[in-house]
Amino acid sequence: MEVGKHLATLDTHLMYSPANEPFITTDNPFVLDRIVNDNQLPSVSATSFMKWIPLSAKVAVGYGLPGNLITFTNLEPVNTRKANVRLATASHQILLARSREQLEQILSAIPKQIPDGAANFPSAVS
Repeated sequence: MEVGKHLATLDTHLMYSPANEPFITTDNPFVLDRIVNDNQLPSVSATSFMKWIPLSAKVAVGYGLPGNLITFTNLEPVNTRKANVRLATASHQILLARSREQLEQILSAIPKQIPDGAANFPSAVS
C-alpha cells in the first residue's frame, strides 16, 4: 500500500510547539512513537505507533489510530521537549535546534542505548 494512502486512513494530529520550546529537526525526521504497548513491530502500517514529523519549528503533524479525526494540540514545553528527545534519538548524525542551549539539553537527555525494538527500524522510539 502506498504510504500516503495509508496515512490518509489514520487520525491526523496537528501539534503546535510553544515559542520557548520549538521543534527540532534531524536527518531522520519521520518518527514512529509507540502509543499502544503490544507486540507489533514498528512500521508505517503498525497501528500501535504514532507516525509524526515536524514540519517547522512551530508545527508537527502526526498520524495515529485508524479514523478520520483531525485534532489540534498546543503542546506544553515539557511535552515538546520529550518529543524533541524522541526525535533526536531517531536521528543518525544531524540535529538542528533553535539554540546551543536547547541542543545541549536534548543531547543530555538522549538514551545512551538504542531502545528495545528500535534496532531494526532507526526511526522507531519507545
